[in-house]
Amino acid sequence: MPVENSAPQHNFRNYLLPMFLVSATLFIFLDTWKLDNLWMPALKALPILCLMVIARLELRGKTLLFTFLALSFSAIGDVLLEMQFPQHFVFGLGAFLIAQLIYALGFLRFAEPPIGALLFGHCQ
Repeated sequence: MPVENSAPQHNFRNYLLPMFLVSATLFIFLDTWKLDNLWMPALKALPILCLMVIARLELRGKTLLFTFLALSFSAIGDVLLEMQFPQHFVFGLGAFLIAQLIYALGFLRFAEPPIGALLFGHCQ
């Protein structure tokens, strides 16, 4: 007969939302002080990384793929906007644009009638 571990099992899913809220609040709080530390871009991306973990746990198939890719570009956009180099704003916005296009493609898969029919006039 297998021996069961008497220690309580903690589900780390329960910590994702609080971690998201704490990291987002901490970034906003520290950003108001205009801190320019190297770890601030990573702190800015941490809430999105929490969302990526949630997506990985809750979604499957193409929905997971589209969501994960879009969140990745959102995190890249946040990091680029937080860093200071020439044209950082343009690169950050470009990453957010790619994220929005990926989100749109992911949602358009469920359009009725299919979006191709609307775009190319194959509707009845």
